[in-house]
Amino acid sequence: GGCIVVGYLAPFNHTMFIMKYNKSGMHTSIRFLQKDFTEIIIYPNPSSDKIFISGETQGRDFALFDMQGKTVSFSSNQELTNGIDISSLTNGMYFYKITDKNTGAIKSGKWLKE
Repeated sequence: GGCIVVGYLAPFNHTMFIMKYNKSGMHTSIRFLQKDFTEIIIYPNPSSDKIFISGETQGRDFALFDMQGKTVSFSSNQELTNGIDISSLTNGMYFYKITDKNTGAIKSGKWLKE
């Protein structure tokens, strides 16, 4: 139990925040999603051999997790531009997380291996 609060820092600021509270009402975490993360796309989805990241990749890390939360792939900067080899992964659902090294902002989502 608990809740998540999503909003913007200011009316004209495009930085979104996500705050998480536990069931006692205690603040447990906060994440900031900056405007430029909306420009990042993971493709193709689904894929069988390689995935690519479009948009600004400088200063960013990409991590891919299996359904148990284990990191199965980690890439940064140049690797993101050239594509990430995922041919050795088993078919199924994965989760990705892109982290900006400077701001700590995070974008996450789901990805499917065929």
